[in-house]
Amino acid sequence: MNNQQKKGFETICIHGGHQQENNRAHLTPIYASSTYTFDSAEQAVNIFQGKEEGYVYGRFGNPTIREAEEKIALMEAYGLQDSNGDNLELKAILHSSGMAAITTMLLSNLKAGEKIITHYSLYGGTQELIDKVLPDMGIEVIIADFNNLDKVEAAIQADSAINLMYIETPANPTL
Repeated sequence: MNNQQKKGFETICIHGGHQQENNRAHLTPIYASSTYTFDSAEQAVNIFQGKEEGYVYGRFGNPTIREAEEKIALMEAYGLQDSNGDNLELKAILHSSGMAAITTMLLSNLKAGEKIITHYSLYGGTQELIDKVLPDMGIEVIIADFNNLDKVEAAIQADSAINLMYIETPANPTL
């Protein structure tokens, strides 16, 4: 990633994440395949276990998705540095739906015994996730009126178990 950050932002937007393959395509083609072939069953197992580079099934990624993720990460990190002055390296994960992205974000950042604070006007799928799934996992959900930010700030300062604040853009019909 750092090598690509030496390029200009415009170059990263166009060519970022591209890895030349055996077919030597100038741009990564759109891979519509959901399955891949292997030289042996052992190779398939190794790829599936992450011991060898490759793709096993479209749901887990493909070259088109990998390049898009890499390009987005490069663009988001462009010009940013960590506390040591090194170029910041980010990862991006593309999902097939917004709910898959929201679920991944919440479940990868919360664990049993922790709390999330959010507002009362959420997308229906998100509302169901925080009402039914998170409590079953031991994650407490605190609903706050985000129209009063002083109360939200006070709630966060009063409870050190709040690990995440989740905010969505206003949802219909509460726009």
